[in-house]
Amino acid sequence: MMSRQLKEYDKALAFTQAMQAINPKDVRSYRIETAIHVDRDDSQAVIRSASQGLAQAPSDPNLHYLISLAYIFTEQSDLALNHLKQAKENRSFAKDISLWEGIVHEKMGDVDLAVLSYERATQEMPKDLRAWARGGVLLAEKNRCKEARRFLSNAIGRGAPIDPQMKKALQQCPQ
Repeated sequence: MMSRQLKEYDKALAFTQAMQAINPKDVRSYRIETAIHVDRDDSQAVIRSASQGLAQAPSDPNLHYLISLAYIFTEQSDLALNHLKQAKENRSFAKDISLWEGIVHEKMGDVDLAVLSYERATQEMPKDLRAWARGGVLLAEKNRCKEARRFLSNAIGRGAPIDPQMKKALQQCPQ
């Protein structure tokens, strides 16, 4: 862990490999290895190491969460959804699972499920403005202005920065 903190990733990975050689069934080494790959922004390696860890501990919520994000970032949203569900069912400490479910549904073209997930995310993370903004932009893009206005007004009222997507959504669905 200290090597990881010092960004000495090769040293940290060597340690995880040594841990796996000693006890390949101990999931901790896979968690550390996966976290190192997250730090390195290497989604393919995250998928590989998290999959190995899940083979040892199929209900590990942290590994399910991290592999789901890697699948989202590699445009494999269909594979992410089950892992998000598993992370939630196994009591992950991640608070933004519903937000990511919304992003997955949005990428898969299911607007209604995306909006339901974004709605749930606004309840679970009231101070996080991402779900308000994403829901509003998505609904505006689909010309569902009445619904979009509620999301957009909440995002703006809570202090969300107006980026180009928000600006376009606000222009498309004026108050």
